[in-house]
Amino acid sequence: MQENNNSIITFCEKITNIAEYFTNRMKIQPVYIKNTLALALVSILGLQFLWLYNMYLSYQDATADKISYNMIQSIEQELVIRRKQIGGPISSFLGPIEKDTLIMRDLKIVTADTTYIISYNAANQYNDQKMKQSSFKYFMPLNIYNLDSIFQQLLIEANLSVKSVTIELYDKENNDTIQTKKPVRSPWLQCYETKTIFVDLVDSIGIKAYVQTPYYIFFRQMLLQLILSAILIVAAMICLFWLSKTIFRQRKEEQIKKDFVNTMTHELKRPITTSLTALEYSIDQISENKLATINKFLNDSAFELRKLNSYVEKIQKISQGEEGMIELQREDISLPAFFTRLKEKYENQEEKKVFIRLQIEKDLILSTDRLHFSNMMENLIENSIKYSGDSVTIDITAVSDVQKIRITHRDNGWGISSSELPYIFDAFYRGKAKEKRKKSGFGLGLSYVKMMAEQMGGSISVTGKEKEFTEFTLVL
Repeated sequence: MQENNNSIITFCEKITNIAEYFTNRMKIQPVYIKNTLALALVSILGLQFLWLYNMYLSYQDATADKISYNMIQSIEQELVIRRKQIGGPISSFLGPIEKDTLIMRDLKIVTADTTYIISYNAANQYNDQKMKQSSFKYFMPLNIYNLDSIFQQLLIEANLSVKSVTIELYDKENNDTIQTKKPVRSPWLQCYETKTIFVDLVDSIGIKAYVQTPYYIFFRQMLLQLILSAILIVAAMICLFWLSKTIFRQRKEEQIKKDFVNTMTHELKRPITTSLTALEYSIDQISENKLATINKFLNDSAFELRKLNSYVEKIQKISQGEEGMIELQREDISLPAFFTRLKEKYENQEEKKVFIRLQIEKDLILSTDRLHFSNMMENLIENSIKYSGDSVTIDITAVSDVQKIRITHRDNGWGISSSELPYIFDAFYRGKAKEKRKKSGFGLGLSYVKMMAEQMGGSISVTGKEKEFTEFTLVL
């Protein structure tokens, strides 16, 4: 018998060791999970920002090219207007002129009443536009105000929304700069500055444009990309949040299962060990015919086996409830009489001072399964007694609420911390406080209460404060 006893104990210890081994092998530090998820989120945000920034730069480049193109078109149109205003014949031809060299060449311009000779660098590309600009500057120079008006009109036709336009003319011969107006500087405006465009052959006349556009123009153009990016970021955040929540929930479930295995091994080993020891001594006492001693050991063994059987039945009820296999036998229960019997039962025990105060509505009847409803209320009362000091006061109230009955169970025991409230009804969950861990149990009682309340078509909720009170509200 002693060998069997040791074998059972050894088997239970092996279960615990195996559970701890696999739990430790699969264990990942929470800080690594958090850092990995944070890195993934930062990477997604960074890539999205880089993509949007590149889109913004491409829009900027496209806008700058469009402004430069329209600036050139404006200069050409302004020249055409001056040519019409001049009227009369104008002719021009290139040398050879005696002064020409490989580097410098002369251009002769002949008008109706005047002849001009202009020296220019041979490396400077010759074209008809520059030739006309070079000749016109002597008798009808470029008008930057007309150019400004033409430029703004072309920008409007190009669907560019601008807040301010400034044309700047640089006269190299006189070392002078003329602006139509001062450029506007604002943190809410995007400023574009074109390159200096030299319009004559000798590069003595330069034109530059300053254009200010509102930043919201870019956001309006990038609206679709911004919406898609926001959707992607939100979706990624939701997925990462769901993933992290799932990972930590699984870790919590693993820890709860580990605690359950440890507790189950301890709780099952104790009645088995006690029963085996009692039976061994009983066998030894039979030969000596010591009936009183044998009877005591057999009673102890029966008590421990009944405790073991209650553990097994509780686990079985939880399993059946999750599979929807429990059939309810409804009957009318007089709640005043029902709770009065519970009061007498628990106040008369000798282990601890228990005070139960009842406030039950007169003639209140509840139609439900008597067995399971009794188990539910006994679970709540026994928890109040277990998780409290030398004495405990329990207040139970029951009142009708529309078509339901509201039952409140409140005690002044050790209470529940706010961090534990969301998990108090989880199967196998046990409080973190050391004094609670020392108490026997599998963490199945409140899970059973919640499961039965829901199968009865009701609900249960809990509030509490650590070291002050715990209050359950059952609605059936």
